[in-house]
Amino acid sequence: MSPRAFGLLDRYIARQLVRIFVATLGGVVLLYLAVDFADRAHQFSGRAWGKAVLELYWNKAAVVGYQLAPAALIIASALFATLLSRRGELTALYALGVRPRRLAAPVAFVGLVSGCFLFFLGERVVVQADARAEEIQVKRFQRWGDWASYHSGTSWLRGQTEEPASPATGTPEPSIARMYHLGAGRDGGWEPATILEIEPPFRLARRIKEASARENTRPRSPSGPRRQFT
Repeated sequence: MSPRAFGLLDRYIARQLVRIFVATLGGVVLLYLAVDFADRAHQFSGRAWGKAVLELYWNKAAVVGYQLAPAALIIASALFATLLSRRGELTALYALGVRPRRLAAPVAFVGLVSGCFLFFLGERVVVQADARAEEIQVKRFQRWGDWASYHSGTSWLRGQTEEPASPATGTPEPSIARMYHLGAGRDGGWEPATILEIEPPFRLARRIKEASARENTRPRSPSGPRRQFT
């Protein structure tokens, strides 16, 4: 095996380390998900609960894998060193004049690449996966997990809509204040959205639920389910 940088030796070490890392991480994640499912199986019920559970654990797998990846990489490095020593390859490399720090170079390279990948994975995938998993637990199975994680993206906004003039008197009707409860941001909007219409002096007149709300739109005639209060 060539001792030059990024040669056959480096590719061999990196390839073997990645294989052990993937096997270790996959095994730990599967074990965690199996134990978690066995512990929570009695909580899952209702219509089409199997599909919801699959989506729940698909998102959980992304979160757990992200959290356990650093530990799995350390374990994989230790296992790889043990395998090299047990098979006599480590002794052979030392006999050829390969220094220990020379063997550590590809390990450090794999760790650097893995760290960069995990950073972008956390920003692009894990945050949304964590919120979606909490949303399924809260809305589908009524189980309160990390409440702050699911509700961190919600917000309240206050607006005011002037009603048209009354046909009988020609004077403007009393204005109705609208409170908007917007859910987590998704696809350029918010899902879900709830509109509360408040009449003077301060009385809840109507509650409207919308599947989603979009930026720069004004819901003149909300189409969601309405509940009138008198």
